[in-house]
Order: sequence, then structure tokens, then C-alpha cells
Amino acid sequence: MDKAGIAYGTDEALIQALAIVKAKVKHLSDVPDWIAFLFSDTFPFDPEAVEKSLKKPGALGRLQALEASLVKVSDWTHVTVEAALKETAAALGVKTGELVHPARVAVSGRSVGPGLYEIFEVLGKDRTLARFERARSMAAE
Repeated sequence: MDKAGIAYGTDEALIQALAIVKAKVKHLSDVPDWIAFLFSDTFPFDPEAVEKSLKKPGALGRLQALEASLVKVSDWTHVTVEAALKETAAALGVKTGELVHPARVAVSGRSVGPGLYEIFEVLGKDRTLARFERARSMAAE
């Protein structure tokens, strides 16, 4: 991480990030690419992921509904945010993927990565919601 120039903060933050990508990473040299977005709030967005997930008709509205639901979550864990997402999908009458895909792009800038709910937990509530706002404004351009 140091060699890649990624300021990860504390060892605890790095350990949390590594834990959620452990099953995905095949080579140690791949680690920075898998977790860099967790440590920078100005990560780039993959244009293809934006087109496919964020600019899909209705996606920004669903993302806004998910954000409104997540604002109410007080115990911010992967279990509680998963439940909130599933409840929001049910309330909107859509499959969970209709929320998962735009949410993943919003918080990571890409369509693939570690588990979404684990990303939410590692980022924390404030950073997750700030990323939703950034994604909505960027996708609306």
C-alpha cells in the first residue's frame, strides 16, 4: 500500500479493508486496486459502470430512496444496512439488484468489488451517504 502511494490511515483501517477483499484477491500486488477506493473520497468512476448502473432509468431515484432509508439506520453494520436495502427494494417493488448495482458504483466507482454491505460498514454511515450524494450529482451531469 505504501509503495502504491495509498494513504490508508491506521493499521486497523487497513485490516478492515483487507478483510473484505481477502476472498477476491489472488495476488498481493492486486490489493491496492481492490481497496484504494476505501481510502479516498475522490476515487474515479468507471464510465461504463456509470452508464450501466447510475444512468439507467430510475436508478437515481432508487438510490435516493435507499439513501433516505439508510439515514434512519442507527446501528451501522453490514447486517443492518443489508436489511435496510432489502426493505427499500420491497417497498419500491423492485429486485435488490436494482439498488445494489447503483449503490456499488456510488460507493466504489465500479461495478465489481468486495461485498456491498461490508463496504458500507467499512466506510461508515457518513462517508457512505456522502458518496451517494457525489454519485447522484455526477450521474445527473
